Amino acid sequence: MPKKRGKKRPDNQGCNIAICQVLSKNFNVTKNFGWRLVVEIEGSSGFNDMFTIASVDLTKCQVSIEKNGINEILSCKELESFVSYEIQRDTGVTGGVISIPCNILCNLLKFNLDQQNNNGWGKADAFTIFFNGLPPVVLTEVDLARCEVTVNEDPITRSCADIANTWTSFQIHQ
Repeated sequence: MPKKRGKKRPDNQGCNIAICQVLSKNFNVTKNFGWRLVVEIEGSSGFNDMFTIASVDLTKCQVSIEKNGINEILSCKELESFVSYEIQRDTGVTGGVISIPCNILCNLLKFNLDQQNNNGWGKADAFTIFFNGLPPVVLTEVDLARCEVTVNEDPITRSCADIANTWTSFQIHQ
């Protein structure tokens, strides 16, 4: 009997689940700068749990999370009902690293704001940026040409350099 031949998926193209595509891009950036990417999912106890992302494998359409000191594999399908994901700068560089046309942090903020808008996320809670010693703000726009962001609190317009040197984390909700 002849073997059935299926269509082979191209590398990194096999997983078209939005949250995993977004986590993959964010994971690569956070890994390069010593930041941490966490995902919040609904827990079985009725409380939400947050886990650090250990790796993202788009070829297998799965994510490895750190749970109780060991890595556990979740399928991207399981993550479709995520509560939120967050990038944390507990360690690593500040984000003020210059790149064209703006800085790493604002490029990442723009990418995530676009993903939130394109995927219809952010309905439960807004895209929030947290700062060291300052109140959090809701991100509404990123202008890479001017290298600044627009937020919901005064000062409404802030330079990406200022944000890059004072942020501690930002969070995107589904």
